[in-house]
Amino acid sequence: MVRVLKETSKLLTIMIVIVFFSILLSEEPIEARANKIIENKLSLHDTFTREERDEYMLYLRSLNAETNDSIYSIELP
Repeated sequence: MVRVLKETSKLLTIMIVIVFFSILLSEEPIEARANKIIENKLSLHDTFTREERDEYMLYLRSLNAETNDSIYSIELP
């Protein structure tokens, strides 16, 4: 019985360590970081790297994406 308790405690310890480090090392999404920077009235250009700015611009473009299904592009019979 003692051996089962030891193994169970080892397993729980490993699971807690994995969850802790996964939370600690996970990156915040670029949108959330940009919102914090804007709320603090800082410059995105000075704070973000070039790759992060490119990723944020792709995010903004995806929000404003327009479809190509315009009524003007549909052929009438």
